[in-house]
Amino acid sequence: MTGGQKGAGLEAAISDTISLPRPAGRPEDTQWHFIGDRTLSGKDMVRQWMAETYTEPPDFKVNHLISDGDWLSALGEITSKDDEGNEVRYSYCDVWRFEGNKLAELRAFVIRPTIPE
Repeated sequence: MTGGQKGAGLEAAISDTISLPRPAGRPEDTQWHFIGDRTLSGKDMVRQWMAETYTEPPDFKVNHLISDGDWLSALGEITSKDDEGNEVRYSYCDVWRFEGNKLAELRAFVIRPTIPE
C-alpha cells in the first residue's frame, strides 16, 4: 500500500468515527485543539491535516486510559516518520469528548521528549 493509500485509510477512519457537535446546528463543526500549536475547526480541516501530517499511519502505544462521563483520556507514545523518513517518538495525552458513541472533540497534548527515559 502506498503512502497516499494509507493516508486515505486514515481519512476514512476519521470520517467514520467522528461525530460532530451540533449546538450551532452545523454538523461539520468540530474542534481539535493541539495545545500550544493549533486548532482544527471542522471535519475537512481534520482530514487535510491527517493527509499532510501522516504519509503512513503512526504507531500509537496506549499506556493508560481514564474515563469520566463523556470524557476519555489516553496517555502513551506515538511513533511516526519525519519528512526524511526517520522515526520520531512523541509522548501524548489525548482528551476526547464523546457525543453518544462518537468522538466530538479532541484536546491533544503532544511533546517530543528531549530527556532519555
